[in-house]
Amino acid sequence: MRSASYLRLKNIQLGYQLPRQLVNSIKLKDVFIYVNGQNLLTKTRFYEGYDPEINYNAAVSDGVSLGDGNYYPQVKTFTFGVDIKF
Repeated sequence: MRSASYLRLKNIQLGYQLPRQLVNSIKLKDVFIYVNGQNLLTKTRFYEGYDPEINYNAAVSDGVSLGDGNYYPQVKTFTFGVDIKF
């Protein structure tokens, strides 16, 4: 039996709203700049597979459990954006 205890940073968003004085000077109502990150960190002390969230008993081939051997790790995704209100 393996321990699948882990710590995961699944989703984080950082944003900055431009000051009203600057936004008004370029004839806009609001400007918000942001960056979003998903699946950034998974820390585990004992688990050796890719993903401790995978149901270990779900993957079975010919009666033999495959663990997470047939799964890829979760993809890290970064999104950048600007929300502009006119």
